[in-house]
Amino acid sequence: MCGTNGNPSLARQIVVTAMSRPVRPTGRLIVASLAAALASACGSSARGPLGPTENVSTICVPAAGVGQARTDNMDGAKNTGGTAVVIDRIALASPRHIKLTGAYVIPGEKWIGWAATFPPPPRSIRPGVHWSARHQPAGARIPPGKWAGFVVGLAPVSHATASSAGLVVFYHVGSSHYQWRSRVRIVLKVPPRQCT
Repeated sequence: MCGTNGNPSLARQIVVTAMSRPVRPTGRLIVASLAAALASACGSSARGPLGPTENVSTICVPAAGVGQARTDNMDGAKNTGGTAVVIDRIALASPRHIKLTGAYVIPGEKWIGWAATFPPPPRSIRPGVHWSARHQPAGARIPPGKWAGFVVGLAPVSHATASSAGLVVFYHVGSSHYQWRSRVRIVLKVPPRQCT
């Protein structure tokens, strides 16, 4: 029951869809790969030390109501480099009818998962989660070889289905700037809509 804090009723409400299939290089994929290579050569975001790459998946969670934020901490990354990573900011990728109400970086491999409010109430934080060591994203450091979780508050801004293609973590190592992108699509549905 990853991300449900052991709450079976919450586990029944969350719908996860994982997608994994081989991709054949097409003209568009080749052009996109070339564009990415050119962008990284020009000082844009090349592959940095945060990883690993996640499996593509979708998580659907019921929202309490329009404007009411809930906690998501399903994403995290490991610093695979030899120097500390410094986080600059966290943003939503391709947000639709959803807003980021706040964010924290927590050290370690144990994360909060989902909580009905943001920030999460103390009773929803599992043992081993280093919530007291949380940091605002700007300036948060991830030491070499260590993991960190990205805790965000997400709120739907209308009754339409709210979604984001995942998180984008902007960070730097020295004077080199990078982006880490989660591949977990987030969907929030305001009642009467339901996750199916």
